[in-house]
Amino acid sequence: MDKVIITCAVTGSRITREQTPYIPLSPQEIIDAAVAAHLAGAAVVHIHVRDKITHLGTQDISLFREVSEGIQSRCGVIQCFTTSGIPGRNLSENDRLAPLALNPELASVDLGSMNFGKLTYLVTEEFIERELKQMRERNIKPELEVFDLGMLETCRRLIKQDLLKPPYYIGLILGTPSGAPAEVRVFQTMLDLLPPDSIWFATGVGKHSLNIAVQTLLLGGHPRVGLEDTIYFSNGVLARSNAELVDRVVRIAKEMGKEIATPDEARQALGLKD
Repeated sequence: MDKVIITCAVTGSRITREQTPYIPLSPQEIIDAAVAAHLAGAAVVHIHVRDKITHLGTQDISLFREVSEGIQSRCGVIQCFTTSGIPGRNLSENDRLAPLALNPELASVDLGSMNFGKLTYLVTEEFIERELKQMRERNIKPELEVFDLGMLETCRRLIKQDLLKPPYYIGLILGTPSGAPAEVRVFQTMLDLLPPDSIWFATGVGKHSLNIAVQTLLLGGHPRVGLEDTIYFSNGVLARSNAELVDRVVRIAKEMGKEIATPDEARQALGLKD
């Protein structure tokens, strides 16, 4: 696709108010952040929800419903629900899959287990297969999240098993602890190993966010930004909102002569349901 699909990951499951006062935590804050990100240029918002009391990431379907309906009432941005088990907590498979009952257009699929620093995140291939089968039954497009090179081999196996249909929507997550480093040579290798018929986005975690966003635009991909991935706008300066991060990557893309995709244009490119 010639136009740039911008994704905003608005909250994640782990950033706290002690780290930044700007992280959206309540359902209304997440709704407001997602709508503002869309108005700034995001075609896709990556949705986690937080427990109303503990503010920890949760897969509570009632919170996903509240957030999803709140966003949908105000704009037509594409919503991508997480199915993350949350590093260190490893929620049950049923908990991870619960939000799929709301039939989002997109849902994330982490393609393997890994360490996030001292926290371990467990994903079995049996779970991935179960998840993809359920998503196919519900006509939900998988957003395949790749944190390291081996996960691209998992992707190839899933394609051979006929569990994935093109175009494959693949996200490269660079710079996580114990994951693929946010280096140009690693990034290019991952791109070289992408299956044919892939549409790809990339994000850099923490200090790598802007560098990876710019490299992504240069290499013909689609950037993901947001407070889930970095709480900083520049060195030592906190980002004040998700929209601020989206606005910057939109500006850079336009200065490079690129057009920004609307949600409907992104839907057409990704082959989403009507």
